[in-house]
Amino acid sequence: MLTLGDSPWCRPEMKGHFTLNCLFASQSNRKAISSGVSEFTTSHFYKIPDIIQNYICPRVSICMVSPPDEHGYVLFGTTIDYIKGTTDYCEVVIAQVNKYMPRTFGNSIKHVRDFTYFVECDEELPEIKSVDITETEMKIGKNCASLIHDGDCL
Repeated sequence: MLTLGDSPWCRPEMKGHFTLNCLFASQSNRKAISSGVSEFTTSHFYKIPDIIQNYICPRVSICMVSPPDEHGYVLFGTTIDYIKGTTDYCEVVIAQVNKYMPRTFGNSIKHVRDFTYFVECDEELPEIKSVDITETEMKIGKNCASLIHDGDCL
């Protein structure tokens, strides 16, 4: 399985063909961001749909969905954060149909007629592996925890 840092669109030879705009910086994409292969847009999580639609302005949406049910509906499963919204305004909407994507409830449903292309590819869902926490990170975490008291609202 590829990690985000190994993804084809993070590689220098893809520059000019694809632009990866990361909305979070993590161990898996810092190298691509710092080398200029990937862009980085920082924001509050709730602002991401607006930033994607009105500032990044993608033309293509690529998402992973469950197989369609007997009525032609697919579900976004674990990827229902902000990607579903891009399927409403992008010119091209490509869905990876993956039998491992769970069927979930809520606002995660879309009909097959709303997609431009389907690619069937059954693979385990992407997973970010845990990493060892450094001594500095542990100190930062303890400092943050000391500022939060019982009854505080985050």
